[in-house]
Amino acid sequence: MYGPAYGRPPRYADYGLMCMPRVIRKWDERQGVLPGYAPRTRYREGLLYTGAWMFGASYVVTAVVAAGSSVGDGAEPVAQAPLFIPVLGPFIRIEVDDEVGPEIGALVWSSVLQATGFGLLLGGIFATKTVLVRTYPVREISLTPWVSPRVGGVGLKGRF
Repeated sequence: MYGPAYGRPPRYADYGLMCMPRVIRKWDERQGVLPGYAPRTRYREGLLYTGAWMFGASYVVTAVVAAGSSVGDGAEPVAQAPLFIPVLGPFIRIEVDDEVGPEIGALVWSSVLQATGFGLLLGGIFATKTVLVRTYPVREISLTPWVSPRVGGVGLKGRF
């Protein structure tokens, strides 16, 4: 007979598209494209950044060590030159120099790190993925002439 004392709950605004996530990463292409979204191709950022850091750091360390050891007393700069070649340089250095001693492990490890980083970098570039990106509604503003019996002018009409 009597309703609740607090009345009806307020109505909340329907934000619709604006409440949806900006990017949907876990999307299967066999599913349809959701309304308000468009498919976009993206690089695999994890592979790309990891590979760039791994390759760049191991190559820079190897090149700095090669540059520093070629300046020292009695060093042969020709023997250190292959270390400036990415990925294969440490293996070439092992083949060229017969007196490679305990540094052979570091040279092999450097080459393996460079090759792994380079592979991850290429994988991040070429193994792309498709994600859904939210498309925003069209925003337009136009000048509209406005005429009435007493006043005339120009008004702005917009859609956001």
